[in-house]
Amino acid sequence: MKKILVIANFANTYSGSFIASLESFHKLYNTKIEMIYVFPKSPNPDYQKWMSEFSKNKKVIFIDFSESEFEKAINDTRPDICWCHFLSVAPVTSLSFKHESTLFYFHAHGQLYFTNFQLLKLNIKKRRKPSNLHVICASKPLIKFFRPFIKHKNIHVVRNAVDFSRFNENIPSSKNGVAMFGYDWKIKGVDIACEAINYLKEKYNLNVKLDIYCSKNIEDSRGISAKFPNCDINVIYSSGNPSKVYKEHQIFISPSRKEAFCYSIVESIYCGTPVIFSDIPEQRHNDEFSFKFKTQNPKSLAKEMHKLLCNYDALTEGIQSTKFKENLVKKYSLDEWSKDVYNWLLSNGK
Repeated sequence: MKKILVIANFANTYSGSFIASLESFHKLYNTKIEMIYVFPKSPNPDYQKWMSEFSKNKKVIFIDFSESEFEKAINDTRPDICWCHFLSVAPVTSLSFKHESTLFYFHAHGQLYFTNFQLLKLNIKKRRKPSNLHVICASKPLIKFFRPFIKHKNIHVVRNAVDFSRFNENIPSSKNGVAMFGYDWKIKGVDIACEAINYLKEKYNLNVKLDIYCSKNIEDSRGISAKFPNCDINVIYSSGNPSKVYKEHQIFISPSRKEAFCYSIVESIYCGTPVIFSDIPEQRHNDEFSFKFKTQNPKSLAKEMHKLLCNYDALTEGIQSTKFKENLVKKYSLDEWSKDVYNWLLSNGK
């Protein structure tokens, strides 16, 4: 029986699709593999609540995330495979050099927590690419980031899965205004969204409400109210209920400057709310009921919002259909994701 050490820098206030994916994987293969989980310590009561449930029938180790702590967890558990999530790839690469008999999988779900310089410096020092380090990319465009540092045969693509069961609760759809997530002001393009809302008012005389949902540690230091005094822009500090966010707005936007796999695009469409996203390759997950604008171009975003709002019923006809939702569930299946990942982890895709 193979032993897998799952190292995940994940301390969100709700478990979400990532934890549901791990649960699916564990359920499908618990008789074939032993899984040990490493998560960060956190005093947040929301994190502790769902983590308490998750930990009931699993072995979970809580650590202060650092390379030395990773090293200790590896030495204590002696896994066959280290499956790493939401870390910087630099320490994972360093650990792979130190533990050459262990397979390391760096799973790139979202934003890339490394720079080319970091990896170049690390690999030049070692003068080789680690043969025991693999990368699983959540979308094909991510491949280009890893080619200079990882052996090509060790780079794989498994599109992320979505836990749709979280969005089946009956929430009244008021459909008012535009929503977005803005945990990172620059990366998520909050400034672009605000400029677009302002342009809608100035160019089209259309006053559209924009709700920006942020984690509590994000502060509105950009002076939105002062900069856009005539716009209805609200910064909402709440982990919230994503299903409620999607279903209570007419449009969801993702004006990101970079992504790997944007869960919210798929989730919003499943909830019956069309999406407008920046034209970066990583966000092109779904061709129906989603609209794109020129990246970092507020006027282009405003134009797409205006077009959608003025032709809303015609452009979104069918988004609520059962068949459409069933196709989404099939496309982003948790179990299919688990099978694809297992294929790479245990047999390197053979």
